[in-house]
Amino acid sequence: MRLCELLSMLDSVFVSGVGTDEIVWSPSDSGEFTVASCYNLLSQREETTDCCLGSYAWKFPVPPKIKHFIWTASLSKILTCDELGRRGQLVTNPLCRLCNLVDESCNHLLMHCKFSQKVWNNIRGKFGIPMCMPNTFGQLVQQWYSCPLPKCGQVLWRIAIAAIIWQLWLERNSRVFNNQCSSLGGVIEKVIHNTLLWAGASQKLPPLPSSVIRKHWKKIIYFSTHKKPQLEEWKPPPAGHVKLNFDGSSFGNPGQAGIGGVVRDSGGHCIFVYSGPAGCCSSNEAEAQAMLTGEKLLREHVTEPVYVEGDSKLVIRWAKAGKPPWKLKPIFDELKLVTAEWNIIWNNIPRSGNSLADSLAKEGVHRNMLQTGPQWPL
Repeated sequence: MRLCELLSMLDSVFVSGVGTDEIVWSPSDSGEFTVASCYNLLSQREETTDCCLGSYAWKFPVPPKIKHFIWTASLSKILTCDELGRRGQLVTNPLCRLCNLVDESCNHLLMHCKFSQKVWNNIRGKFGIPMCMPNTFGQLVQQWYSCPLPKCGQVLWRIAIAAIIWQLWLERNSRVFNNQCSSLGGVIEKVIHNTLLWAGASQKLPPLPSSVIRKHWKKIIYFSTHKKPQLEEWKPPPAGHVKLNFDGSSFGNPGQAGIGGVVRDSGGHCIFVYSGPAGCCSSNEAEAQAMLTGEKLLREHVTEPVYVEGDSKLVIRWAKAGKPPWKLKPIFDELKLVTAEWNIIWNNIPRSGNSLADSLAKEGVHRNMLQTGPQWPL
């Protein structure tokens, strides 16, 4: 099994055969040894996702002990029954005290318990935010922090979620140690109380009375003090040219990634699209792979001068001026060979003008192989 994994990893390595060999420190983007990169390497585990995502906990605008609890829960180290058992302590009743149906664990207690889900659904309903529960608590923390809301909404939403987690833990402890149970409505009311209390202490929110926040959750969540940016639309290339729009997507950065792109003519007609997996890599590497794949496919389909557009400033800059990170150098060396003696105009655009390539890249994460075709969807 390990041999198959090693061979699979070696198959994804490209050796250009250009230039001289040099010693590099792979955990660092610069290729040079740093103490920080060494620490990150040593602190990684076989399952690093939740460990890395736990760092988001310290950025929440809540009291320090709540941040510490969220961080501990992200590592699955809070003293639930399963954790106590792992530490060698005798647990007479391993069932979750909130539902009495399933053995207690961090992920079950704080996310998947029927009682906990009723609390989640009630608060999400007040805020008007749809959210699908992931498998682990660490992944949930990342969802909180990356929720696409205006600044005020982000702060209030993070406070509310922290209040849910903390109150569920307090309710669990009350049932375990004091044999006292609160009703569902009582727990929800305490969550709201803590949310208003911590929101009032936060300097990142406008000074609003608690009664106003309680009455207008949704309006405050989606309130923005900034004007909405003008979205840039895709524009066709000049007559006699074609345009390649490419994009890469990485879930986790680094994580499972996909690539995608579309080539259109001056009339806006689609010549071909492509979408496929990129393995486990960073978003920059996925973007570079998407660009290289598009250029290779272009040589098979068109001969006209080409506009190449992507929403990554770094990747476009590396393609135009060179000097990419050492990890991406083989990709750009091959790109240089592919695009030699070809008239290419590179251009960076906002994501709003690259939406089709973005969708294809996200679809590519879930594909088993690269797929191409004359139109989208594939």
